[in-house]
Amino acid sequence: MALPESVIEWEGLTLYGTRGLGRLTFRTLEGWEGFDGRVSLSERPLAHGSFDAPVLGSARRVIVTGRAGDALERDAILTRMQASLRLPSPETPMRDLRVTHAGRTLTAGARLLRFAPTVSAWGAGWFGWAAEWVCPDPLRYGTASTLETTFPQRNGGLRFPLFTPAGHLYFGERSTTGQVTVANEGTADMSQQFTVTGPVPPFQIVAVGSGRRLVFSRAVNDGDVLVIDSATGVVVLNGGDVDYSGYLTTAEWVTVPAGGSETFAFLPLGDDAGTGSLAVTWRSAWW
Repeated sequence: MALPESVIEWEGLTLYGTRGLGRLTFRTLEGWEGFDGRVSLSERPLAHGSFDAPVLGSARRVIVTGRAGDALERDAILTRMQASLRLPSPETPMRDLRVTHAGRTLTAGARLLRFAPTVSAWGAGWFGWAAEWVCPDPLRYGTASTLETTFPQRNGGLRFPLFTPAGHLYFGERSTTGQVTVANEGTADMSQQFTVTGPVPPFQIVAVGSGRRLVFSRAVNDGDVLVIDSATGVVVLNGGDVDYSGYLTTAEWVTVPAGGSETFAFLPLGDDAGTGSLAVTWRSAWW
């Protein structure tokens, strides 16, 4: 198997796809593309078949194998790999497993399950190895993108002097819509994260296409940063541990479908507009 354009990045270690021997290279990549599903069916009593049930994605398992060969650096290569491919402690958070393959660079949260060097050809100056990761969230994600807006502002209109130096009518600054459009280039539905920086009064975030809303009933003070995670439903202020989701008096969560887009409008509740901002961050998602 040849993977000359594939790259794996993990904990400071970079592995390059190859057909044969090499320093810090791999030969096979299994489980990164595609998915495994699971379904819990209940048998129909006294009838053929089962009751229908949704098919859900199982955790992703990624298995990589390689052969490292260099008579002069064999020992150093093994030591270098062992420094990054090590058993995590229970307190270790998941790390990013980043793979470039099939023309895309995607990332999944992973834990290393296995690293197994083999020494059958040690005397010949090379060794084989296998590594396995588990990704509890089976989705793979692209690079994060962020767009920012403020509440809608009405600007413009004829201004004096009426004409610019070039002789054109001057209508002033362009009005702002308070809207942000996000696009999902992947093959799986994706969630997004909203970051509101004060000062803003109580506000709502409206999905323009469906009318679904997130209504936050508390003002965000000047300099405070409120993060609303639509994937988990958690709302935190200034990176703290307290969940402020109780202030979401309306929580109609929205996911952006695979290959689709959604426009979100940032609107105040009432006449007080405030001078803060909304930033929407998202990563396209792939199965």
